[in-house]
Amino acid sequence: MPAAQFAEASASSATEVRWSAPGRSLAVSERRLLLLGVDILVLLAVGYALSFEHIGPGSSPGLALLFAIPWVVFAQLSGLYDLATASRGLATMTAFLAAISMYGVALLIIYFAFIARTYGHPTAISKPNFMIFMAAPAAIGIWRLAYIRLFGAAHFQRKVLVVGAGTASATLLRAVKENKGHGVAVVGLLDDAENRVGSLVEGVPVLGDSGLMWPLVANLGVEEVVLAVNQPSHQSLYEGLGICYEHGIAVSLMPRLYEEVTGQVPVEHMGPHWFGSVQLGRSGGGVFYAAKRLIDVIVGGLAAIVTLPLTLIIGALIKITSRGSIFHVQERVGLHGRPFKIVKFRTMRDGAERPGEPIWALAHDPRTTGVGHWLRRMHLDELPQFWLVVKGDMSLVGPRPERPEFVRELEETLPLYRARYSMRPGIAGWAQINYPYGASVEDALAKLRYDLYYVKNWSPILDLAIMIRTVARVLGFKGR
Repeated sequence: MPAAQFAEASASSATEVRWSAPGRSLAVSERRLLLLGVDILVLLAVGYALSFEHIGPGSSPGLALLFAIPWVVFAQLSGLYDLATASRGLATMTAFLAAISMYGVALLIIYFAFIARTYGHPTAISKPNFMIFMAAPAAIGIWRLAYIRLFGAAHFQRKVLVVGAGTASATLLRAVKENKGHGVAVVGLLDDAENRVGSLVEGVPVLGDSGLMWPLVANLGVEEVVLAVNQPSHQSLYEGLGICYEHGIAVSLMPRLYEEVTGQVPVEHMGPHWFGSVQLGRSGGGVFYAAKRLIDVIVGGLAAIVTLPLTLIIGALIKITSRGSIFHVQERVGLHGRPFKIVKFRTMRDGAERPGEPIWALAHDPRTTGVGHWLRRMHLDELPQFWLVVKGDMSLVGPRPERPEFVRELEETLPLYRARYSMRPGIAGWAQINYPYGASVEDALAKLRYDLYYVKNWSPILDLAIMIRTVARVLGFKGR
């Protein structure tokens, strides 16, 4: 049916309101919690079953927890808790095989480190315990396939009606299409411009103007109305929103839903009241921030000490294979916009970058040395920065620091860029694990969307997830 006819039919049918409370779909956070929770319950049950016999993994009830914890770590490393992966059969099975392989090795280590040592000699796993053990991956695999079939169904999709048919709504619709698995289904758009009614935006029809909001919400079973306009201008829109509130229909702004499905802040669509949307100035105190600093000092100090032999070896290789200093020191912009000196292993030829002539680094930089290429690929050029973490110039996790020359250009070009300064720059970051390497203003904008998401949503759990995924990238040799 053409868009115009579809909009006309929708508008006429909407005049007869048949409202009933919409079905309860799952939010993004609830879907992730469901995946994690069922995984843990299955593994705890298996671990507890193994504990009935004093032999093999699970020889005491306490080891049931040890049976579950490694799986959560390896499932996160493999991407099994990424909703885009969890919604697709082939991607889920690929990630599942990677996770179960690492998990099996971990269980063998646990077995020989704890069980065999407890009994003084390796103890064979009985046939019943072996069968129970093999049931664990089978149960999780069946559960994941059931999740795809059940929660990918239309009944569990959160129906969304978007107000506005401009560039902001088009950006949102593209994000929803490109980030499947989050359970969001946009059923239509509203716009008060007469020439837009009946048209399509990214394949989604404009069903009518704001006066049809409540009839459409009621008849289509909409659970959330998303405003993709800077400033509501019609009284009918306010009235429709009021009725939605009255009936418990969620009303939100476009940046919130965009963040939910992409893990980014849509900087270019924040509107004139962006300062109320990005929570700034939170890095000055609080228990969690004190804990973050304490973890930085402890983990950063231990990492610096443990990697010291590797640091000496890398330094010798750099000195032997190329002319110039071992370390490369640059000025970067850090917490609250204050400059500091960042230290890295030198990966480029001596004199490749002249002072006062900053050049955007390239993904495959011809200026790198042979050793430098591998240091970048394995992220080993960043090792000296553990000392900067202990010193307080950097954190283990945070937005990556930029050079002052580039910062001046980016601050003039990109709104909200200075919001990154509200947290210490990090060795690892949300942008680094989500966005491929890039070196342009456009790439800086994309990274800024991720950095602002991190600033807004920082938590110890988010830091832990970033560190786990960073380790996975390093082990997979997914360097710059």
